[in-house]
Amino acid sequence: MRNPLVRSLRRVLLPPESRQELFLRTLYHRLNATPFFVRWQMRNAEVSYKGWREQQAGSLNYSRVISDTTPEVTFLLGIGAGDEAASLATLHSLQAMAGVNWQLLPAAADGINLNEISARLGKEDRLLTPVSISDLRLDLKDFPVDSFVIFCQAGDVFAPTLLDELSAALIEIPSADIIYTDCEYRKTGSGQLAPFFKPSTPSPELMFSVNYLSRSFMRASFLAKITIPAFDLIGLEYSLQLELVETNTVMHHIPRVLVRLRELPLISEGPVHSALELNFKRQGAQNVVVSHSAGQTRVNWEFGSPSVSLIILSHNHGAWLRNLVDSIFNITDYANYKLVIVENSSTEPEVLAYYDELATNERVTIVPYDQPFNYSEAINIGVAHSSADVVVLLNNDMLVTEAGWLRELVQWAVKPGIGVVGGKLLRGDNSIQHAGIILGMNGFIGHLYLNAPEHYHGLAGSVDWYRDLYAVTGACQAVQRDLFLKVGGYDERFRLAFGDIDFCLRVVKAGYRNLYNPFARLTHFEGGSRGYETPVKDILLAYDELLPWVEKHDPFYSPNLTYQPIPRCNLLPGAVDARLKNIENRRRSLMKS
Repeated sequence: MRNPLVRSLRRVLLPPESRQELFLRTLYHRLNATPFFVRWQMRNAEVSYKGWREQQAGSLNYSRVISDTTPEVTFLLGIGAGDEAASLATLHSLQAMAGVNWQLLPAAADGINLNEISARLGKEDRLLTPVSISDLRLDLKDFPVDSFVIFCQAGDVFAPTLLDELSAALIEIPSADIIYTDCEYRKTGSGQLAPFFKPSTPSPELMFSVNYLSRSFMRASFLAKITIPAFDLIGLEYSLQLELVETNTVMHHIPRVLVRLRELPLISEGPVHSALELNFKRQGAQNVVVSHSAGQTRVNWEFGSPSVSLIILSHNHGAWLRNLVDSIFNITDYANYKLVIVENSSTEPEVLAYYDELATNERVTIVPYDQPFNYSEAINIGVAHSSADVVVLLNNDMLVTEAGWLRELVQWAVKPGIGVVGGKLLRGDNSIQHAGIILGMNGFIGHLYLNAPEHYHGLAGSVDWYRDLYAVTGACQAVQRDLFLKVGGYDERFRLAFGDIDFCLRVVKAGYRNLYNPFARLTHFEGGSRGYETPVKDILLAYDELLPWVEKHDPFYSPNLTYQPIPRCNLLPGAVDARLKNIENRRRSLMKS
């Protein structure tokens, strides 16, 4: 749409909010959701890493910072049973690094012959005497002042420029305490190399699914903060980083793939499981249960029984409403909730008859809203008729399919520091309708992994991970009522679109983290009640109000990725500038309309 003639023709042939424009918008959404198109996007994402990897290899500069300025780094190498040979690959990668300010301390699992480890690793002045993990003592006096440590596993391979990148990062942010990089790993089964492109900002809840800080540079002084026994080095690393990420620790992300792992540092059984459980208990959580299944980690705990109001907007479409309400009553296992249905001038006999049925249910309040429909205003009216501790905003074209959905939303909504909580929303075919929102995606604002398979694992990680995000969709939002009121609720200038994004960003501005919870699963028949209408006034208002957020890189998303729902590796320079130019062109076109 950069060509002025094309934009002019579009204004004439497809005027905004016209029937033909809405038809084509709907057709566009449906075509994007076809299996063929989705598979094509996924394939492009997968193969794009090879080109990106080659591009990065050509851009890495050796010794671009004088190595003498690099702080000393101690690599704490965990060696498990059968890892003896793999440890040699790690040592060789260190020996190939530019810079000499490093040392390697092997810590072997109990029962491994330390003499054999020494003999296999050979002579190296920077190689410390191997120890058994049970005999490991991390005494701060053994580490130089302002030095760094990296916890790693046998078989990890580090890039030759790793220490140069550390020096460059410290020049940029001298106060950085944790410096982490992107990584690659071999997929289970195929052995194919795949990347994990990480967020650029602290994401405490992501740590509960994957230790994205693993293999990071950490100041050695933090070793004094270790509070649990050293089950193994990776468990010890995870415990320490869980504590640090919740403090004001200064973190810095180097958006380069500088380490190859044998496997992703997912949270699983064993020491990391114990570290996560203990972390929640230290925060005061009671009866913590950490469970694992198919690469997913789920955390539950006792959080009392706060009252909940489910705010549902309704206009005709009685079958949608009946299906949703029946599924809530029949399936939900959380008891302390009531429904507030905001009724907007319905005329269909079916829905009016259903209101008569609900009128006798003490758990349901029907609030008349006899005005031209304004989504934001209707939400605010619904919340105003609630006195519950937590409000859950729901579209009427939803369906509850699992008993624990509401418990999952509420337990996180009342967790200190958490603002708005959203869930995994699936289409009828179990493809992804919502797994979090990224600012800048799809040209302005869009859904990450839209239309991908339910358990898709892409270049930014898995759909099945907890994620801190700027925004989650208003189709399903849980938030404490006091916080909703504190930030002023929904801005009623947004009639249909972008009010949910604006609300989430004001919650972030107030100092809270918004969360995507993959274990709060519902079915969403998107567009079922009101289609895909996006009023021009809402778009222009969003440009005015949200552009200061959108024009910056979303810190919960990697700069190495394109801003497409199923992202590929970004191989082209100037992508951000091009996106902003398209936004401005679209804005001018709409204003002329």
